[in-house]
Amino acid sequence: MFKAIVNELEKCETIEMRVRSIEGNDFTLQVKLEEKIVNIKQEIWTNIGAKTQMNIGDEILDFMTEYVQNTELSYNAFCALSEEEQIKMLAKSGKFYQLFWNHYMLVFDGHIIEDEATVVGLGFNSGDEISIFPRQIVGKKENLFLQLFLGIRRKTHDVKVGVNILHGSPFGLPLISRDRSFHSHSNAADAEQCEYELRLLETILMPTFDKIIDGDKIELPEHLPNFGKIKSLLQLKFYEHSADALKDLHDLIHAYNVGLNVLLNLCSPQEIEETKIEAERRENIYYSVMELLTKFETSITNVDGTLALFFSVYVGPSRSFNQYNYSLALPSVMLSGSNTETTVGDLIESYKKHIGKPDLEVTQLIYDGTIYLPYVVVKNIVHKKLQKHFFYFHHEIPEDGRDIDELLNFIDGDDSTSGLLPSTSTTSVPSSATTPKIKKKRKKNKVPVIKTRSDSIDVPEEASTLFPQNSEEVDGARSLPAEPEPTSNFKLEKSNTDQMNKIWNEYSNSAEKMIFEGSREYDFDITEEEGGPRDMTLEKAGYLDKLTSIIAAKAQAEWENKKLGFEKLQKENDCIDGEIKDKEKELDNHKVKVEEMIDNRAKEMAKFIGLISQAEDEKEEYSKQVGKLDMEIADLRKKISAIKEQQKDLNTKCQQCDEQVDKMEKKRKKLEKYMESEMTKVKGEGEVIKDDIEKLKDKLTENIKATEDLANSEIPKTEVVSPPKENTSRLLDFMATSIKEKENDLECPVCFETADVPIFMCSEMHLICSSCKPKIKECPECRVPYTGAPKRHRYAEKTAEELKKLRKEYETMNN
Repeated sequence: MFKAIVNELEKCETIEMRVRSIEGNDFTLQVKLEEKIVNIKQEIWTNIGAKTQMNIGDEILDFMTEYVQNTELSYNAFCALSEEEQIKMLAKSGKFYQLFWNHYMLVFDGHIIEDEATVVGLGFNSGDEISIFPRQIVGKKENLFLQLFLGIRRKTHDVKVGVNILHGSPFGLPLISRDRSFHSHSNAADAEQCEYELRLLETILMPTFDKIIDGDKIELPEHLPNFGKIKSLLQLKFYEHSADALKDLHDLIHAYNVGLNVLLNLCSPQEIEETKIEAERRENIYYSVMELLTKFETSITNVDGTLALFFSVYVGPSRSFNQYNYSLALPSVMLSGSNTETTVGDLIESYKKHIGKPDLEVTQLIYDGTIYLPYVVVKNIVHKKLQKHFFYFHHEIPEDGRDIDELLNFIDGDDSTSGLLPSTSTTSVPSSATTPKIKKKRKKNKVPVIKTRSDSIDVPEEASTLFPQNSEEVDGARSLPAEPEPTSNFKLEKSNTDQMNKIWNEYSNSAEKMIFEGSREYDFDITEEEGGPRDMTLEKAGYLDKLTSIIAAKAQAEWENKKLGFEKLQKENDCIDGEIKDKEKELDNHKVKVEEMIDNRAKEMAKFIGLISQAEDEKEEYSKQVGKLDMEIADLRKKISAIKEQQKDLNTKCQQCDEQVDKMEKKRKKLEKYMESEMTKVKGEGEVIKDDIEKLKDKLTENIKATEDLANSEIPKTEVVSPPKENTSRLLDFMATSIKEKENDLECPVCFETADVPIFMCSEMHLICSSCKPKIKECPECRVPYTGAPKRHRYAEKTAEELKKLRKEYETMNN
């Protein structure tokens, strides 16, 4: 399939490979076609630079510590060395090199490439780019670099993963699962389900996307995702599986997100503000579209909790083949329909079925250099940021797959194949030995040996089935155009019998001459070589003799085959000439009938044109009326929207009022309880005071009466005994206790002084004095902020007035 591409690559001794890294130290390598990636890694390691070599995470610290402990060098002396000297010392054991490639991976054309692959096996072209990327994304810088580099594809777009045959491009063949065959159309029910999903994609999901991107132009970004191509393909019924359409949608949205990150991270400082606004708008569009797409997949396409995965999966042999044996390699297969339960075993079974080799011995697959058994789930091992993954297995093929014609070109000294021997051979010839130049015995006019491709005759399509043709396997979904083959001097065009006889005579004479002279040309005499008989081995001489006899037999057989072909073509040519004359007469009669039909239908056509014009005028008038109605409907919708907004605002206000009423009601109830408790307490104190006053009044009356009696009676000459003050002392103690309690109740929690009028409070009725209130913004007890105008604590102020009266009464009685 890719013979032309490989032949073009063979013209170059080396090709340019551009290497990129996240540190920005890009460089170019000159590599050979048969060079393996494992060897190219050595060159990359040498040229990548000390900064990247040391940037392998925490492993570098552990490795440095281990190295210093096992050497006589101190840690301080090692740190004093330059990075280049440190790397040179660390790299001596080879472990540092291994740690580096355990931390980094090579990415080409959006996927990880294996160490066994060759440059030509990957289809690498001059100027293609390869990236060194950390396996674990540790920051925003690495994520942005990966997204930018994944957008860079190989220059040869026809090559997807390698130069061997590929089945399933561009959408992939269905992945066969042991539990369920997703989108494989193995039965009528699956085909009907897939058709139903495609219809929902076209009629529900895509119009919903249109509503998102056709919103308010002020709020939309300048750049929107373009769903036009996918919509057109859905309308044309291009997709066979719904998974193919969903994969295109995911790729489109992923590319839009990559563009968003690029815009946000690579803008100039002067445009940072405008870029942020544009990025936010794009981000809103991205998340809205992804949310809709996820809901659609969850409700329509996903099965029993199994989620579909929309990355590309390729399975095939290791791309370790070279330019001589790539045509013998097993094909690769592109698979679609992977999900969260797909296993490596599913990939193996799908590969065997699609290439038609169910007995192929493949028991495990390799990904990123690690071997995985069939029970491993694919989702758990692939790199999460990559959208393309290649699973491979080892398969032995011969070292040389060239046919006889290519070997003849090499032996004959053809420049196009000179010096292109494979690096290893089945014969034990030293690698430094050069191919000896052979002298022919009877070298006359040099005539090239007949070759199947170069001397083949171009025949009409009707006769193409008479000759065997070299066919190549084509792509499973879309085949590439066949490679153009060189034309010969004997070309069959439209000709009569005499011309064909003349062509055949010329060809047969020259062919016989080519056969016999071609045979004599390779009649070697090993004694006449330039280096003498010692320079040629008997094995090679025998090989050349056998090759000469094979070439002569092949040329003779081809000549006989073409002779029979000419005879058959001559007979068919006569038949074709007669048929052409009959068809020409039939064509003339057909032209006359067409002209008559045109004349007859001209009047009817004019009538229909008039009716169509009238219908179009009516349609235009109706369209204007529809437009007016649409405008009225739009105005009514705007009014309805405005009224709904007012209704929503009023409902919100009503809800706020309800909440405020509930809150005030709670406060009122709390205040009632407080008032009841205070009133009960005050009433008790009042009753005690009243009882004390009554007792004092009674004693006062008794004292007055005793005084009067004493005044009227004679004063005995005895010592004056002071009246007992027991009751007065108890009253004073009670009043002092009451004063102390009220002072405690009125104590400010900030300054600890007894608050006086005016006294303020918080929403929970915690008091604070007028001196401390302006100094703080929240209640010192419940930490509730003071809001609005200061609130007076009326009950505390009443208690303060009572405290003043008690103090005054206490002082009076005490005096």
